[in-house]
Amino acid sequence: MENEELKDAIKDANLPQFPDFTKVHQELKAKAKANIQHTPRQQGPWIVCVSCNYPHTLKWVGMEKKLRGIADDGSYIIE
Repeated sequence: MENEELKDAIKDANLPQFPDFTKVHQELKAKAKANIQHTPRQQGPWIVCVSCNYPHTLKWVGMEKKLRGIADDGSYIIE
């Protein structure tokens, strides 16, 4: 009888629900590719988005290059 009570207690415990990471990853990739509403900043060799709910990288530029801005077509100006 204790096992049944324990099972019921676990079911009613409102355990945390984790997001579907595959779905989150697909959404981030689609947004990064579309370059919609991203605020890019360079952090080391990476261009990262600082405006989305989930931090994510947009592009790897390397240590020798620097992000200078964004062109009218949405591409990055890198030198």
